Amino acid sequence: MGRSAAWLAALLAALVLRPVAAGALTAPPGRAWTGDTTLTAPAFPFLVGPRLDFDATTGTLRLATSARNFGTADAFGFEWADSAWRQTWRIGAGTLRLWPVLSPPGTYHLVWSSLETSPSRATFHMAGVAGGQLQQVDTLASISVPQTECSAAVSPRRRWAAVGDYYGGMDNTLRMFYSDTVGSWHEVPVSGYANGGVSVGVLDDTTALVVWGGLDEGLEWATLRGTTWERGAGDPAYFGMYRIRVRPHPGGGHRVAWGMPRRYLALSHFANGAPGPVEWLDCNFPDPDIFFARTDTPDLSRDERERPVLAWGWSDIYGVLGICLCLPTESGYPVAEVVPNAWNAIAPTVAVDANGDVWLAWQQYRETVHWMHTYVTAVAAELAVTGSDSLRRVAWRLSEAAPGSRWTVLRGVGDELPVAVAGVAAGSGVELAWQDAAPLAERARYRVRRESLNRRYAWTSDEVGWDPATATGVALERIAVVEGRVELRWARHGRTVLEPRVERRTEVRIAYVLEEGVLRRALRCLTAALEAYARRPAPARA
Repeated sequence: MGRSAAWLAALLAALVLRPVAAGALTAPPGRAWTGDTTLTAPAFPFLVGPRLDFDATTGTLRLATSARNFGTADAFGFEWADSAWRQTWRIGAGTLRLWPVLSPPGTYHLVWSSLETSPSRATFHMAGVAGGQLQQVDTLASISVPQTECSAAVSPRRRWAAVGDYYGGMDNTLRMFYSDTVGSWHEVPVSGYANGGVSVGVLDDTTALVVWGGLDEGLEWATLRGTTWERGAGDPAYFGMYRIRVRPHPGGGHRVAWGMPRRYLALSHFANGAPGPVEWLDCNFPDPDIFFARTDTPDLSRDERERPVLAWGWSDIYGVLGICLCLPTESGYPVAEVVPNAWNAIAPTVAVDANGDVWLAWQQYRETVHWMHTYVTAVAAELAVTGSDSLRRVAWRLSEAAPGSRWTVLRGVGDELPVAVAGVAAGSGVELAWQDAAPLAERARYRVRRESLNRRYAWTSDEVGWDPATATGVALERIAVVEGRVELRWARHGRTVLEPRVERRTEVRIAYVLEEGVLRRALRCLTAALEAYARRPAPARA
């Protein structure tokens, strides 16, 4: 076999046999991953370019995606409903692609392009969604079809949209628009190319942060303050950056991620409209000697965490496509993992719901959208109810730590059906409790439910009863600091109040010298002693 033939055989073997990843994808503590599931729409077997968004204000998880059916194009919106995706809106024929929009909590907006009569031209649109319905559609401009990158952001007073218009007939291909009124848009003269991507964030009600870059420039950014375009000092070190994503940071500023023509993803924190140091994120690729074409299409979860969840695409020189997922820890970002079941996958998107579960979706190349999510595997054990008719303590222990998981306390009084009365979020430990201060004169039943946005993964404990006729338990009612004293107040059945006081003084403040676990055990022992005191026989009368 000649040298050329041997080289070709090796290349074909790499294309066919190269594995993407082996084993299961790591989940956060106390959780596991569901299997991946496909999503389609009626008459559209191919859904492309998905976008996940979780709105913590309304508790709504949304997925927006473009759709294809052998020459026909459209776009659909879905909302999660108990255990399945429910279609809510549809844009209409000719829709090319949806792009990310940063919307204020409680609102949802879309930006997209649609075909014009010319095959090389498209119309740039934006609209809000309310009640699951598409609102008034605004037309911003005529733009080019090939390789156009778009982005938008919304504040309470203004909307912005940017596009890398490659063939717009302008000296500079970056175009910027703003609107203060539905139906009215204004274009601002700006400079820049943005042939590798553009992303828009909000600095205040009338100021936008715009980050872009590409093959003709490095990392570039500017602010649009009112109608004034102020360009920052670009950094050519990131020449070739690709597909930028901006997300607001709960502590202020923005997280900005972008792909590069190498194996690492770049992540920076923009403060006051300027970038900070760049953090390079790696992935556990199966072949350490893999030759990379690039990382691209990053997405960041939008939640109140210090560090968002990240997902991004990658490709090697053989044309293999895959996805990396990075779950942050308290100490930072570890090495990301290749998603094992995302073979030839592109356009990943991530979200974190109110229960702390991670949702991941992507487009399978030349196929449709796949999605999966984590769910809590911990269960509640040792559920117990102690206390009086005026105050009860509902306590339980998790089978394993599941930080961020949410548990609902259900209470049924008398013959009534149990209803949700409280929610408890788990921390790093396994012991959870809730104080029920509702006065009760009849028996009650308690359960706890492990929450999941996907009802198939919710779990409810067995029922535990409480009867005022036999209750002798003692419940810790209050911990307070009064004039240099720590006061621990217990209540027992019959409204008798017991008030042991534990003191420790210093010159300036009370010093808590016991570790949390030791203090918890001490309080448990003290409560047990009080319970024994409450159960003592009544003294004999003379």
